[in-house]
Amino acid sequence: MKYITFAVPCYNSEDYLERCVDSLLPGGEDAEIILTGYRLARKYYKFQ
Repeated sequence: MKYITFAVPCYNSEDYLERCVDSLLPGGEDAEIILTGYRLARKYYKFQ
């Protein structure tokens, strides 16, 4: 079960997207990160 969800818009955010998501990763398995703007998000992270 996820305890918190972060929705991150990715429109024109290439300069800081990686830093933003890396700052959310310490949430571990209890956090869910949703990247909107699939093309840019796909460039940085692999989806399962």
